[in-house]
Amino acid sequence: MQIVYLSGEVSDEWFKTLLKAPKHCVVIINSSGGSTSDSRACATQIKILEATTVAAGSVDSAAIPVWASGKTRLAYEGTTFLWHAPYVDIAEGTSANARQCTLWANNLSRWVTWASSILASRSSRLSCLWRADATAEGREFIADDFQDFGLVHQVISDLSDLPFELANPAGDVGSGEESCDEDADDLDS
Repeated sequence: MQIVYLSGEVSDEWFKTLLKAPKHCVVIINSSGGSTSDSRACATQIKILEATTVAAGSVDSAAIPVWASGKTRLAYEGTTFLWHAPYVDIAEGTSANARQCTLWANNLSRWVTWASSILASRSSRLSCLWRADATAEGREFIADDFQDFGLVHQVISDLSDLPFELANPAGDVGSGEESCDEDADDLDS
């Protein structure tokens, strides 16, 4: 099994990493969010890859739909998910005209609809909560909440908890390659 690590801000670097990933890989995500447009691109690529996604640490904001696009969705025990209404961060001293603000608002509105549709395809109960709780302050969920909603297939304590068919996609003992880096142990602590 090939493991792909995505951490930090959702960005075009994530998308470039996913373009190089093999089909049926395992994608471990730890992110506080990031770009909504890059979130859409990454989520689409994860679907194409038919990847298993694993939430580790925190998966927040724009990273949630990326993770939710996995064919199989796992989460480490203690992982948190923070959903909030999307916003545009305008740097102090920067002026934005009314047309720019309208375009940003329209794009963010379309992104919320898209993100909600990803979740609705996985869990109609969570999708209702999602829209209701899309406030600026947000709402935090834990892995067990998402499992109760049917969004997480399994809460795991480490990668050895992966279901056998994911850890060994060829189906026979000893086949498949494992690609891990030295940081893998950091996820278990």
